[in-house]
Amino acid sequence: MKNLNKLKKAVEKKEFNTGLSPVKDWVSTGNAGLNNIINEDMLESIPVGRVTAFAGLQGSGKSFIVANIIKNAQEKGYFVVYLDTEYATGDGFMEKIGVDLDEDKFMAVNTSLIEEVTEFSSELFKSTDKDDKIFFVIDSLSNLQPERDVKKFDDGTQAFGQGLREKQLKMLVTNLNSKCGNRDMAVVFTTHMYVNGSDAYGNPILKPNVGEGTLFLPSVVIQLSKKELKEGKDVTGIRVTAKVLKSRFSKMGAKCEFELPWDRGMDFYDGAIEVLETAGIVERNGAWYSYTDDSGETVKFQKKGFDEHAEYLMKKYSKLDQIQEKDEVDAHAEYIEGQDS
Repeated sequence: MKNLNKLKKAVEKKEFNTGLSPVKDWVSTGNAGLNNIINEDMLESIPVGRVTAFAGLQGSGKSFIVANIIKNAQEKGYFVVYLDTEYATGDGFMEKIGVDLDEDKFMAVNTSLIEEVTEFSSELFKSTDKDDKIFFVIDSLSNLQPERDVKKFDDGTQAFGQGLREKQLKMLVTNLNSKCGNRDMAVVFTTHMYVNGSDAYGNPILKPNVGEGTLFLPSVVIQLSKKELKEGKDVTGIRVTAKVLKSRFSKMGAKCEFELPWDRGMDFYDGAIEVLETAGIVERNGAWYSYTDDSGETVKFQKKGFDEHAEYLMKKYSKLDQIQEKDEVDAHAEYIEGQDS
């Protein structure tokens, strides 16, 4: 143990951060099904102290979902720093979703240079304390370019090759990962993907335009795809499929679907009843669903009346996860005890 004590003293002298890094807080995406595939909890899912990425084709709902996350973060007391690299987000869009644009709650910054984002991010960490509740959003990473390329455009020429850009973006996300880990700060960014051929079943293969190394640095990566939502022949919105490409808190490849109607936005409960049915909390018989309440009585309802039962059932779902986790821990402890004896 002598060498171990020497190591401990060296760590103390260097003032390394020691210990594990549990998530300090969670913020809802605005949809129970999406929350569930990220965190296996239908109420909240975006981890504070981590980096989360939403990647998808153009028009797949990335900015819309992020705006809903921003609204929910503000409701939990987070100051939002919003980096708009596309110069495309107006006040009306944010306000319609419910984002508070008051300067005490929201700061918007426009830039499309990687160097400026790096400089701004560095200043953000220097100017705030570890316990300041900050929600930092970059929408999107795809539009960021090296200053070198922009200067060449100003000179009437162009730079070719993605090497420098991908290295700079990878370094940016790496630093955001390491810097936010011990703070009350969450980082969320969006990025575009493009179709790069198809698999053996004809499904499109999507690739990020920021480099795969950059995309898989965050703790959570969600891929979004879409289909048109129609009433008759009229397109009224999109139906989004969300897939977990990476998550430290749930299963790889988990999927959910939810609608984004243009006239009324995202419904928090869309997709939740399917999760509850899979978990065995509710049972379906034709157009009717049923569950057993705390008194042992059977409660029946139809899907249009789900809202009246949703909060109770989602809390029951969260408790089920806790019970299953406890059972797994107890079973493991019994196994270890049996091995020792």
